[in-house]
Amino acid sequence: MVLADILEWTLMAVAVLVLLTQIVVPLFRSTPFFPLFRRGRKLTQELAAANEEVENAKMERQIRAARQEAARLRKQSGVPEGEPQADRGEQTGAKQNETR
Repeated sequence: MVLADILEWTLMAVAVLVLLTQIVVPLFRSTPFFPLFRRGRKLTQELAAANEEVENAKMERQIRAARQEAARLRKQSGVPEGEPQADRGEQTGAKQNETR
């Protein structure tokens, strides 16, 4: 009988703790009820953010590689590094028109 009383009080204490931590506290904080079961959603959001960071890092690496390749090609062709190739063609075309 004493064991049953201890078990009863323990279950009531657990029920009160669940009521407080999962319903009453979120009610006052204006957050969703039962945050214990929402951990998976939070982890999924963190995983999505981490994957986005990885994709951004990959794109930044591709941009750096493309810029390095462009600089290498400009250096090989003798075009100054700060001057885009399209602008150079337009300037030479304008100079050709002036000489005519």
